[in-house]
Amino acid sequence: SDHDGLVLFIKGDEDGDGVPNNLDLCAGTALPESTPTQRLGRNRWALTDGDGVFDTNVGNPGLSFTLGDTAGCSCEQIIEELDLGKGQVKFGCSTGNMRTWVNQAGD
Repeated sequence: SDHDGLVLFIKGDEDGDGVPNNLDLCAGTALPESTPTQRLGRNRWALTDGDGVFDTNVGNPGLSFTLGDTAGCSCEQIIEELDLGKGQVKFGCSTGNMRTWVNQAGD
C-alpha cells in the first residue's frame, strides 16, 4: 500500500530486540547479554537467551519482565544507566532494580 514506508518507520527496530525504535530507550541491545558474568543469582534477572523475556532462577517468581517492560534495555544496559555495582554484573539485576527501571522507563 502507499503507507508501507510510514508503517516501517514507526515500527522500525534497528537493534532487533522486538521493541520499536520510538519506544526503545537503549540502542544496540544484544541477545543474549553477557550479564551475569558468574551465575544468575537468587531473585536476579538477565536475558540469558534470545527470547526477550528476562530469565530468573526462581521457579515461579510471581512476576516477569520483558524487553517491552524495560523499554528495550537489557540488564547490562540498566546497570550502566542506573550506575549500579559489580554485584549486578556478576549475578544479574535485582528485582528491586528491575522494578525501579520499569517504573522510570514507563514515565
